[in-house]
Amino acid sequence: MRARREQILFTARVLRLAILTYLALGLILTLSILKPLPLMEEADPFRPIAVEPDWYLRAAKVALSTLPGPLSALAILLIPILFLALPWIERAGWLSGVSSRIRVVLAIILTAGFMLLTWGLGC
Repeated sequence: MRARREQILFTARVLRLAILTYLALGLILTLSILKPLPLMEEADPFRPIAVEPDWYLRAAKVALSTLPGPLSALAILLIPILFLALPWIERAGWLSGVSSRIRVVLAIILTAGFMLLTWGLGC
């Protein structure tokens, strides 16, 4: 008896959801017919497309567009190498004379500069 009642309740709920779904689709269809979206402008094959690079390449794009020729290539090569080499530089003791606060401030400045180039100065 209980299983039959649960089956009836489930069927009634599914039917109610189906009716609500059809009503929502009907409303969306009605609104799209009454107030259609305008078409976009016609495509021009001779106009260049403004393609934006992914977020991790934006800093390189900004460096290429703002720094002069060889300096931009040097910066694009050396800055990532510096970031990757930091653990070995610290273990080798090259920064032993520099206080830890200065190292933290330098790391924050480098990271903030990378973030500024990536998200703040989009070209």
